[in-house]
Amino acid sequence: MSTATATDMPTAASRHGRTRTPRRLPDAAAVRWVAVILYLMLSVVGFAEQPPIASVAVVGDGPVDSEAVVELLGLQVGEPVDLRQLRETIHALFARADVEWLRVEGEERADGLHVLVQIRNRTEISAVDVRVRKPILKNRIRKWLELEPGTRVTTGEIEAAQRRVLRRLQDRGFFDARVDTFLDYTRASNTVRLTVEVFTGEPLVVGEVVVTGVDDPEIALEARPEVKPGTRLTTKVITRIRNQTEARLRGAGFWDAHVIGIDQKIEESEVSLEVGTVPGPLYQLEVDTPPEHDKLVRRAIPDPAVEDLHPAQTAALEERIIEGLQGEGYLLAEVAVQLDETDIQPVLWVEATPGAQRRIAEVVVDGAHSVSSQELLSSVVVHPGPVRGFRGQTVSSTTLEQDRLLLADTYRSYGFVDVEVGEPILEAVGDDAVRVVFPVVEGQRWVLTDLRIEGLPVESAGRLEQVELGLSEATPWHPRQVETTRRQLELILADTGYPDGRVEATVDTSVVGEARVVMRAEPGPFVTIGNVVIAGLVKTNEGVVQRTIRRSGVVTGEPFARDRMLEAQRRLYALGLFRRVELLPLPGREHRAERGVVVACEEGRQRSYLFGVGWNETDRFRITLGWSHLNLFGGAHAVSAEVRFSSREQRYQFGVREPWVPKLNAPAYMVVYRTFEEYPERGYDQLRRGLWIDAGDRLKRPFRTWWRYEYQIVQPEGEPIEREDQEALIASITPTLEWDYRDDLLVPTRGTFTSVSLEWAFPIFQADSEFLKLQSRFSLYRRMLDGIGAFGVRVGAIEPLGSETGVPANLQVPINTRFFSGGASSHRAFNTDTLGIPGQTVDPEGNPIGGNALVLINFEYTRRISGMFAGVTFVDVGNVWEEPSAVRLEDFRWGAGIGLRVDTPAGPLRAEYGWKLDREPGEEAGRFFLSFGIPF
Repeated sequence: MSTATATDMPTAASRHGRTRTPRRLPDAAAVRWVAVILYLMLSVVGFAEQPPIASVAVVGDGPVDSEAVVELLGLQVGEPVDLRQLRETIHALFARADVEWLRVEGEERADGLHVLVQIRNRTEISAVDVRVRKPILKNRIRKWLELEPGTRVTTGEIEAAQRRVLRRLQDRGFFDARVDTFLDYTRASNTVRLTVEVFTGEPLVVGEVVVTGVDDPEIALEARPEVKPGTRLTTKVITRIRNQTEARLRGAGFWDAHVIGIDQKIEESEVSLEVGTVPGPLYQLEVDTPPEHDKLVRRAIPDPAVEDLHPAQTAALEERIIEGLQGEGYLLAEVAVQLDETDIQPVLWVEATPGAQRRIAEVVVDGAHSVSSQELLSSVVVHPGPVRGFRGQTVSSTTLEQDRLLLADTYRSYGFVDVEVGEPILEAVGDDAVRVVFPVVEGQRWVLTDLRIEGLPVESAGRLEQVELGLSEATPWHPRQVETTRRQLELILADTGYPDGRVEATVDTSVVGEARVVMRAEPGPFVTIGNVVIAGLVKTNEGVVQRTIRRSGVVTGEPFARDRMLEAQRRLYALGLFRRVELLPLPGREHRAERGVVVACEEGRQRSYLFGVGWNETDRFRITLGWSHLNLFGGAHAVSAEVRFSSREQRYQFGVREPWVPKLNAPAYMVVYRTFEEYPERGYDQLRRGLWIDAGDRLKRPFRTWWRYEYQIVQPEGEPIEREDQEALIASITPTLEWDYRDDLLVPTRGTFTSVSLEWAFPIFQADSEFLKLQSRFSLYRRMLDGIGAFGVRVGAIEPLGSETGVPANLQVPINTRFFSGGASSHRAFNTDTLGIPGQTVDPEGNPIGGNALVLINFEYTRRISGMFAGVTFVDVGNVWEEPSAVRLEDFRWGAGIGLRVDTPAGPLRAEYGWKLDREPGEEAGRFFLSFGIPF
């Protein structure tokens, strides 16, 4: 019987940027070879005849639970070895990334088989100590290491982390940096304490920079990049030097110039750089165009300093210059480009005749008979009207080619498979317009007369009722729809337990104009989920992941379905704990009828800090501070604390999030808050304290629902208005339904959003308010006229319960629950919360007191101006009434305005001014707002 030795975790220190180990632990590749050798050994050493097991011994390097290992491997005294179970268990152990080294040996004796299991678990990091003289680098180095206490590692992974830190330091100019690691291994616990010593040295700074390879000293001097002496030398600086040198040489006429290398000469901490170049020939540009168009044509020629376009590509240059002129409105521009290389100095000739700036007078589809012109023209972007400017459109050869393809797609959607849409023709109309003509040859129209789907299993056939296929009988036919439907059927197979299923499509077009399609499914074996292995967890309890994937149906014995895997992945990402999640078949079982699943998780940062500074017209200066922990005690329990201060609000809140409440089958949130709010527009201030509890999955799309319970104590302060000087205690339950079909949550460009909520306030725990509050919202977004159109409707109604005789309906509910309107996110022609009807929702002094009915309609059109800037026009209409029965069309207040928006990664920054279209005596003309986010 052979013996096996377990390798020791290194205890020696490393120097000069590498780790020294007395005996090297196997890395990932070595582990795979161990598995291969293990398979061979299990097949030929001691287990061929599978005699009963007489004894099992477990030898571990470090702490090992011998009984657990024996039970896990399925080795029972008196029973033969189950080779398949043993192999699959070993696969699962290696997939978990907990076992680093494993060997199983058997020796047959007279009394049976004696089994020896030698095992070593991956070593766990007990602590990470970073030592560096620059304190500011300490936290960064910890982040670069990507090794935290609790992580199980090999020596190879520690060395990779070491190289990663060294590379990051060099990127920041510490080219003489040295990273040393020390490993203090404790055999009893199989843990290692990692100490990282970093010697950064002094950063190198740039001294003299010279350009070589250019014969003319003056050009070499002009090509020298702008780098201030004393600038820290980093990889970014080196890249900038390379790019600037090439750009300046190309700008001087050396259009083929490139940098071949940058030599460094180090003297103490200063580096002299020698930029070696190959400039290539010096080109001369000659432009032949009318004098009044010379600047225009030269501006349309691609800049060789920033464009990677060789002058020998004359056809491409012609197209680029024509497009540049068309972008300026010269739609009939003519350009010819020729490269003359006969002389020593090559010459690029550009002959251009821009003509006059023109608008689009008419767009025609010539040859269209079977499809209406209105339907065809609605599918293209080009339309009659001006070119350029805020109201204009962009028209060029590229946009017209895109329109040609859109026309062809529209025709094919009507069954004209062989349609031919020719190159668009621009015909002059008078002196200032053009006519755009798309020539069309329609060809034969095809209809799908017969669709058969064969071979689908019962489980998959049932799913067909929930899916709208791309093909259906008695409809126009197109080959692309055949491929779409074929893929849909394969996804249905994969979602019902047939991951290897394939579908073949056969099309019969023997009868002109009629297509018959047969989809034949080859489902393959029905596959179920085997062992589920969770890998990569360091701080998170395994039970958190198990509960999450179990709710998605990833459970042993259930169908191995694609949609279950995707849902489990989505739910795990929704926890906010992982930067990467993958669900993969267990190695070695990819083609079995029972396939194990490896849930590979890579944890992200568990703690975060928030610091925000902002300003808008309502809050003025605002500052926000916050802290959160997403994985308290490893159970995915999230806690957070936040404070916010502005000129009108001071808010303190503490929140807790539970990832999943079992009986509710949804995540839950609880927030305790204290807020002091100033309402100068309403004429009073208020202090609110309370808590709310939410239960529901707000990330679910398109349909989601959640419930909220809130208890709040409201104490208005200041000059009394009707009943607001009385303390209000409000307890309420609010169910909310949402349908979210928007393409983007921050800046939607198409889709719809619908929300309906009903709040019921009732007396409990000394709460004294009783009312029903209904709120509904609908928003529509779509592309229109080279921009984005948005339409929104908001409606609200409050009904007091147990009404008081002689008291207006709005005064029977607490003031903080009533509807107010006006401001950057509602009616932009009125100041915040000031919209209302005198005598109903505005008191005699002009202070808004809120109402029990709200109707608000918004429409806006946004169009890109340039880059991140966009212009917007909008119309807002609506009002606030005393009660729903008081709503009158004649009370609607109208406003319109314009604005500028700046796109940011977190949403649009908006500067808008709204005018009152029905201004009343004494009212201001309008309001300006600076705000953030979409208005509705």
